[in-house]
Amino acid sequence: MQCRSLPKHSKISWTNWKLREVSGKRAWEILQEIRGVLKDVAGMEFQPAARKTIDLEGRLVKDGVRRALKRSPDRPHGPCPRHSRVQEAAG
Repeated sequence: MQCRSLPKHSKISWTNWKLREVSGKRAWEILQEIRGVLKDVAGMEFQPAARKTIDLEGRLVKDGVRRALKRSPDRPHGPCPRHSRVQEAAG
């Protein structure tokens, strides 16, 4: 039996798939870290997504961050002074 190599486009697809898998795992880890910060700092704990997908988890974490910022008494109200000065200088 002779061993044949994969066509070049198959190798590229495999490489791209592996890169996506690695970046997806890292994205999931980052979302879990943000979840941990929300729990530690804001005391917020929310249920995990019904399905384990980055999209759904990202939406849950984004909503959690938004709620935490809205509840924070230290949240900024409007643009910071430095931002205003930069806009004035540019405009």
